[in-house]
Amino acid sequence: MGSPISAILANLTIEHIEQKALTTFHTPPRLWLRYVDDTYVVIDKNMVHVYHAHLNTISPTIAFTMENKKHDTIAFLDVSVTRQPDQTLTTNIYKKPTNTDRYLNYTSHHPRHQKLTVAKTLYNRAKTHIRDMAIRKHECKNIARVLGNNGFPRNLHHMTRNTTTSQNRQFKSFTCLPYVQGVSERLKRILNDAGVKVAMTPLKTIGQLLPKPKDATIPQHRTGVVYQVPCRDCNMVYIGQTKRNLNSRLKEHKVAVRNMDVNKSALCEHVLECDHRFNWNDAQILKQEPNWSKRLVFESCLINSNSNVLNRNDGKSLSPVFHDILRSTSPSNIGH
Repeated sequence: MGSPISAILANLTIEHIEQKALTTFHTPPRLWLRYVDDTYVVIDKNMVHVYHAHLNTISPTIAFTMENKKHDTIAFLDVSVTRQPDQTLTTNIYKKPTNTDRYLNYTSHHPRHQKLTVAKTLYNRAKTHIRDMAIRKHECKNIARVLGNNGFPRNLHHMTRNTTTSQNRQFKSFTCLPYVQGVSERLKRILNDAGVKVAMTPLKTIGQLLPKPKDATIPQHRTGVVYQVPCRDCNMVYIGQTKRNLNSRLKEHKVAVRNMDVNKSALCEHVLECDHRFNWNDAQILKQEPNWSKRLVFESCLINSNSNVLNRNDGKSLSPVFHDILRSTSPSNIGH
């Protein structure tokens, strides 16, 4: 499911199966609602298992599971539908048994509008999903309790329930800022006044702080890198970039040096002019960047910040204003 069109293909496949199942069954359901792979079906109770078996004959590789109503209640997505004794239907918010009512804590280091959005979403969901006023009132009380357990102040509940969405402003451009409490809010107001829409991003996520469950990729096998190859007989280095892994690029350099092909490698030119050799085993990755344009900028910055490079050019052309800054910057600080 890694391809961008996977969701479209999956939806088309399910749509084909359901259309074929509905048109080929002798007593089709009275109601068939589907969202992605979840369906809500109203069908004669004598036909439930028959239609379920028929549905699973359409495709040999796709099997549908079934959940029947319990105590006249059944869930569809986040809505619980209950049939009352008078045959009317009432709705409520459905929560899985594993639900912990844990949301973004109000004391967390996040922009205030993101915290407000949590409360707004819960209250708006109760308003749109529940028609019965008594059930809706009970759910709002439950939301207030849950928000209180997540650190939200009491006065915020009332303000959130009565907040209306303002008209969308027209912005000329868009940018992302790392969120720093007390600073990013002021920058956002200034940029908004200048017609720039601002989104806040966290400095660090839990995923970045926790150890990765997978084994780390061997450096030589990483792709999209800026690398450095040192000379064995002097302090000169070669800095380059490649979209492939480092081993593949080093093999090309070695072949060029062995064949004395100056056109394909600046390292070969250094070998011919100085009769030096390179420490291939000491080649290292200076920066990993999958984006080609950004990788060229990093390469150029690293070349310009190092006075002992044997590159024929400076890589991607940078504005002259950066040259003095880069010359006084340690290469180890580039990209941090």
